[in-house]
Amino acid sequence: MFSCAYELDLDIEDVRKELQYLNDPIFKDRGYDDLCFYVSDKTVQKEGCENIIKFKQLFNNGFVEGIRFLNMKPKQTYNPHVDSNEQGFHPDIPMDIHQPGNVNILLSKLVGDETVWYIDGELRRLQPWAFSKNGDLYPGCDNDSMGVSQDGLIEVDRWSITEKPTLFNTSVWHTIRSNDIENIRRSACFVFWPYNSFQGIVEAIRQKGYLIER
Repeated sequence: MFSCAYELDLDIEDVRKELQYLNDPIFKDRGYDDLCFYVSDKTVQKEGCENIIKFKQLFNNGFVEGIRFLNMKPKQTYNPHVDSNEQGFHPDIPMDIHQPGNVNILLSKLVGDETVWYIDGELRRLQPWAFSKNGDLYPGCDNDSMGVSQDGLIEVDRWSITEKPTLFNTSVWHTIRSNDIENIRRSACFVFWPYNSFQGIVEAIRQKGYLIER
């Protein structure tokens, strides 16, 4: 129905190498655990990751503080969710605020992982992780708000990530499953400032000449 992912025409090989180096819990500033965690901008500077700093400058540093690293176990699935600051991991934005999108960079090998986006055809008043099992990825959550039926979800887009940096819409229900049966799926993302809409981000990046049209 509408596009929720766009590749970006940017050379990121040196950026990827620095991200692979930082994808280590010894650099963790905050996060759920040692698989999903954040590395602060201060650490990026301290470790001399100049290519990451230059990459962020291409977007006028229009991201929230830090970088999120996500390491998924083989065959692990994240049920449909929308991204928000529900755990307060982003200190520079309000709690629970909706996150419009991010630039996602794959750090492990390509295995054909697909991200699928949905709308809720019933327009229910759902919480960000409503479709996850009770307590899954949401420590201290209200279990009554989770484990909701996925009936009523309507697919609007799907995308297999490549080695190119990819702009993802995280304000729409989306799910991802790691297709790697042996190794951890590793990725990093730069989360955009929440007061820009996803469509506004798409148009701004198009104006900069980075967007690869679908």
